[in-house]
Amino acid sequence: MEEGEYDTFDAGGPSVKSALRSLFLLAGLVGVMGLGGACDPSTNGGGGRRDGGGGNGDGGGNGDVDMSIPPFCEGLQCNQVQCSGGVTTTLTGKVYAPNGTLPLYNAIVYVPNGIVEPFTPGVTCDQCGAISSGKPLVTALTGADGSFRLENVPVGDNIPLVIQLGRWRRQVTIPHVDSCVETPITDVNVTRLPRNKGEGDIPQMAIASGDADPFECLLRRGWRSRSG
Repeated sequence: MEEGEYDTFDAGGPSVKSALRSLFLLAGLVGVMGLGGACDPSTNGGGGRRDGGGGNGDGGGNGDVDMSIPPFCEGLQCNQVQCSGGVTTTLTGKVYAPNGTLPLYNAIVYVPNGIVEPFTPGVTCDQCGAISSGKPLVTALTGADGSFRLENVPVGDNIPLVIQLGRWRRQVTIPHVDSCVETPITDVNVTRLPRNKGEGDIPQMAIASGDADPFECLLRRGWRSRSG
């Protein structure tokens, strides 16, 4: 198999899905991944929004737009706009495992308003639901079907987006976000977790192998490419 290629598999079986989710979540709980999704699904189990930063927090509509810069704004905060009609500038999509087929629950999705720093090397024990860096401006958690909805998103070109679950983290750029409308992200290759270190952050994991339960094969079949 050529470098950079990865195996694919049918994730339709319930036993395979269960094994993947269990392996993935276990790595986060023991602290190897360091940073997990929010522990309490009731805080935002439906892929709802949590304000992470300030700016103009009022919703809006797809009619009149107030493009005035709010006082004391910083960075992308100055690109948030007030709309009329009870709607807001929204970004929607679904987060998937690196294979692009398995939706992920409780993944963190946010627009950073600062530099996203590298993870601290080594094993850590961080608080569940915490975000490591980036000064998040708007934040959401994915629902049971992997869907998320970010509201009051800054408008304009090249809007950064961070997708994170534990120490799996990917940073992508949305080419353009229009004001006071919903912008759906439909390309799964944009909202899936990284397949290798060239696409983002991947945690270090130690797996005990054996003849009965070859868990190490699951990572190569659905979570990581052979190139690392």
